[in-house]
Amino acid sequence: MRRIASAFILSVLLLGSAVSQVLDEENNNSEKTKKPVPMSIDFSKMFEKKDVPRESYLQKKQQQNTQFVQSLSIEALEKSIDPDTYIVGPGDYFIFVVWGAVEEQFPLEVTPEGILFIPSVGKISVTGKTLTQVRKIVDDKAKKAYKKNSYSLAISSLRLFRVHVVGEVKYPGTYVGRAIDRITDLIDRAGGVSESAWKQCVVQQHSSGKSADTLDLLAYEKFGDLSQNPVVQGGDLIYVPSITSSDEIVIVEGNFVHAGMYALKKDETLYSFLLKIDALKSTSTPSFITVVRKNGEKDKQASIYRPFKDSVNEGSNFILKAGDRIVLPSEYVYVKGAVRNPGAYPYVSKLTAREYAGMAGGDYRSGRINDISVYHALTGKREKGPDVPVYPGDVIHMQEKWRLRMDMLLRLIPTITSLILAAKAAGFLGD
Repeated sequence: MRRIASAFILSVLLLGSAVSQVLDEENNNSEKTKKPVPMSIDFSKMFEKKDVPRESYLQKKQQQNTQFVQSLSIEALEKSIDPDTYIVGPGDYFIFVVWGAVEEQFPLEVTPEGILFIPSVGKISVTGKTLTQVRKIVDDKAKKAYKKNSYSLAISSLRLFRVHVVGEVKYPGTYVGRAIDRITDLIDRAGGVSESAWKQCVVQQHSSGKSADTLDLLAYEKFGDLSQNPVVQGGDLIYVPSITSSDEIVIVEGNFVHAGMYALKKDETLYSFLLKIDALKSTSTPSFITVVRKNGEKDKQASIYRPFKDSVNEGSNFILKAGDRIVLPSEYVYVKGAVRNPGAYPYVSKLTAREYAGMAGGDYRSGRINDISVYHALTGKREKGPDVPVYPGDVIHMQEKWRLRMDMLLRLIPTITSLILAAKAAGFLGD
């Protein structure tokens, strides 16, 4: 009995070794025939968020302010200063030039109290006045002191001041700015907005006590509306609120590029909303865009709409409501099974399951082309066949051939027979 047990254990070990050798041989053959194909996509670290220690935050803010001040000598202006809109303030440098019977030029600086002292003219209060208004006041006073001379007042260097940037930005705090900088310039120096920022409701509060301005930075980013990205003034407070502070919110799901919460404007259509977030332009299948809407707070049932099912024009008047969930089609198709490189592949309109299997390196020796199955993400149904049309988010599975598995087993029979004969010859097995 002991000999029989020992022989059985030895046979199992040798059989396992033989199976392992066959599988290794199959893997090696597969590696040798592998061809370059599109890389699958790893989404695991896309939305990782790291906390910033306060010490690093302060160091980063100081570094940005220092770099900004050092770059002033080489930084280009957006355009010529408009004297009708430029607000003069403490720190601005002027040059007052007199020519004619007497030729003089005087460098001048606006004092911290907002006063400009001009020789033979006197002091002028310039705080809160435009450059055009300051020139008019200087002209009215200077023509009495310089009757036989001509004169001119020009700004020679722009002042620096502090602006407070708080709310949903990476590094909230106080930053150095100039009177030609816009809201987005200061937000960029604060590290940019966070993922939960409400860009459509950014507040600019002036230190002068005027009512705050509410700005839509998305309108500037998408359509270039400069009125929604004005220049800053000394002492301004820029507040970027969180999207969660709004009751009028819609949620975008499906496409990871645009997924998230967005504030909703009154009577905003689905078409204009998708244009605003660039979702309609990027998707090649607008007919698959779905809107899920709750019928009421107590009603667990939801209504499902596909506004662009027939055409984009027919769905352009669909009005969104607070709480709507907009499900965008994925931009990828997923391939698995008897392929060399399973994973996610970019969706291309009108391609069939056969073509996606080919993109993933479908191994037709080990997989049956006619046994390809497609799981449709939108409907939840499954279809079989190589010519099945594929839509965004679908999963394609190429089944392995039973003949391949049987072939592997048949290749093991000689090895098993040899093991049995060797055990019998050694005396482990009886007749």
